[in-house]
Amino acid sequence: MLQATQSRQIRQEQFRDGSRDFDFLNGRYRVHNVRFAGRLEQSERWETFEAISIATPLPRGIGRIDELVADGRSDHAGATLRLYDRRTRRWSLYRVDSASGMLQPPLQGAFENGVGIFEGHDELGRQPVRVRLTWSHIGAIAARCEQAYSRDGGNTWEPSWIMLYTRLEDRPASDSQGSELGLATAFMFSDPPPGP
Repeated sequence: MLQATQSRQIRQEQFRDGSRDFDFLNGRYRVHNVRFAGRLEQSERWETFEAISIATPLPRGIGRIDELVADGRSDHAGATLRLYDRRTRRWSLYRVDSASGMLQPPLQGAFENGVGIFEGHDELGRQPVRVRLTWSHIGAIAARCEQAYSRDGGNTWEPSWIMLYTRLEDRPASDSQGSELGLATAFMFSDPPPGP
């Protein structure tokens, strides 16, 4: 009986539509960032900063785009385009940040039992590395994302960035400064109005 139940759960997970797995990110979050200052250097130097994250869904479940802009104590800004492949039931995460302005290689993966793991290849200091993002502790008002690097093909990992998300209450547009990227993406990717 137990084996049959486990087999059924595995089949359900294999055929589960994960296109709404990132719905929890929709809207506005305050993000507490804890980041290694010297990544892959066995450094104990950490830096912390606060940021605001705004996520906008793309039409018809193809994905979403979100931005993260740090407060005045840090000049970090970034955006992530998250696209869902319905054939493979996997996500591809394309990231860009203000440090380079270049689109980084995609991280690919999926959610299982409430935890999302996404991995890919990149370079850090001209050294090839493997990158992993892990989303966990996901609830109605909070979530956690951890980034880690590996220099040995994934045998060992060094955490390099922890982001703690706390949802902000929605405010009217006139009550906040707004976001140029958020407004632009909302316009560009919103469904067209119904015809006459």
